Amino acid sequence: MKFRTRKMVAAKDLNSNGSLFGVRVLSWIDEEAFIFSACQLKDDSVVTRYISNIEFLSTARIGDIVEIGMEAVDMGRTSITLKCVVRKKGSSTILTQIEKIVFVLVDRQGRPKPHYQSLNGLKKSASYRFLIDISRPCCLGCPILLWASWITFSLSNKSDFIGATLRVKESICR
Repeated sequence: MKFRTRKMVAAKDLNSNGSLFGVRVLSWIDEEAFIFSACQLKDDSVVTRYISNIEFLSTARIGDIVEIGMEAVDMGRTSITLKCVVRKKGSSTILTQIEKIVFVLVDRQGRPKPHYQSLNGLKKSASYRFLIDISRPCCLGCPILLWASWITFSLSNKSDFIGATLRVKESICR
């Protein structure tokens, strides 16, 4: 599991006992799960369908850094199921963990739609994104100016990415 999001506990996040509000942690989890699901399914039209039992095991205080980890554990035809762990940064203290969070990909009418992704495909490929710089020659003496645009590659390893980057650069000049 990778811990990609960190939050600092601030005064606005505390309850009357001076500890982190449970609802604040749930809000952070739902937001991170949405972002994670949207990235994995390559579509941000996802909605929360289900969150399993939640048990708060520990708390955090003002100034603590909290890390949120997500991992895809299952794929349905229209859904993705995640596991989540929330812990204090730099320690093994777990605040809460959720075994099952389900997001569903929906169309504009809110009906489930297939995502055509697989759990094995998510684990094998990585997505690489880079920016072609704005309005400068793509190579020495070339009259073609590049415009700002994002290019995304889904490749199995970094050596493929390096080759793809070079091929794109060469194809612009020719």
